[in-house]
Amino acid sequence: MKKEVIELIDLVKKYDDDTIVNGINLKVYDNEFLTLLGPSGCGKTTTLRMIGGFETPDSGSIIINQKIFNELPPYARPVNTVFQRYALFTHLNVFDNVAFGLNNRGYSYQLNFFGEEFIKSELIREKKEVTNKEIKNKIKDLIAIEVTKALTLVKLAGFEKRKVNQMSGGQQQRVALARAIINRPQILLLDEPLSALDLKLRQNMQYELKEIQKKLGITFIYVTHDQEEAMTMSDRIIVMKDGVIQQMGTPKHIYNEPVNRYVATFIGESNIIPGVYITKDKVRFMNVDFDCMGYNFKDNEAVDVVIRPEDFDVVDMDKAKLIGVVKSTIFKGVHNKLIIDINGVDFEVNTYENYNVGDSIGLKVDPYEIHIMKVNANE
Repeated sequence: MKKEVIELIDLVKKYDDDTIVNGINLKVYDNEFLTLLGPSGCGKTTTLRMIGGFETPDSGSIIINQKIFNELPPYARPVNTVFQRYALFTHLNVFDNVAFGLNNRGYSYQLNFFGEEFIKSELIREKKEVTNKEIKNKIKDLIAIEVTKALTLVKLAGFEKRKVNQMSGGQQQRVALARAIINRPQILLLDEPLSALDLKLRQNMQYELKEIQKKLGITFIYVTHDQEEAMTMSDRIIVMKDGVIQQMGTPKHIYNEPVNRYVATFIGESNIIPGVYITKDKVRFMNVDFDCMGYNFKDNEAVDVVIRPEDFDVVDMDKAKLIGVVKSTIFKGVHNKLIIDINGVDFEVNTYENYNVGDSIGLKVDPYEIHIMKVNANE
């Protein structure tokens, strides 16, 4: 059974008359990579900031390890945050930036962090007494070891003396990550940390972040508006709109089974066509009857039909359920993206074959590739 580390209950946050987060209920589990996904202004960053202690909810509860944390400051929570702009200290080198969290907490925290008995056992050889000065010097050595571990994990070993303002954006992002993980937080919050990076570096860092999360074995809560990031890294995705959770689930589930038009269009590309659920396992759209699977709507109920561009099969005309004309074609590297006019309705279709504008084309779709939603379901 999964261990629950965070629970948000009826969480609400308002700024003046605007409700930014509107009654969110969410459970987050140990060692999970959870992504809050949505456009600017949907409430994802505000939710993250409330979990981190940088904002206080107007109502509702933030429960971490079964204790309410609504009013506690960030330093009192088992949480660290990597901000969008990294918030590094430009006057410090890499070592001092990464070590800052441990150095700044003070002697008693450091003693507890490393374990007083462990420190003394490391110092004791044949002498009976250990001085405070020796303990403090040992703590400095242990902090240096932790910095080296953190920098090695983010692939920056050997950069300890480098000034952060002499580093690339990707390297600065790694420094910020090392600084966040050195305190061994139970939960790491990441607020669009890759948004300032170029495409190639951003894609590389997506895989590296997921690997780091696996190695650390801690919970990551990640905020992004980029669906590719969410799909690549997440164990679960929370899709948000106007401060409300629209859908939550695995990337595969959300992609294949969107609950409404908003999710279907925000996650990937979709053809959404009005239709009628005729009877069990039969749906009609574009005046053609199709087999479908796994739905239990009322007979003759109006529905929305979702078909992803890659789920259409291009076939010979005598096998086609739909026939149209190629309106435009764009080479996308791996496939061609076609816009096909079928009786005045534009359909997006991905295919590996080459077609020209004006070509006639036949399409069919397998029953398991047809997704059906209620009309206007919480759009």
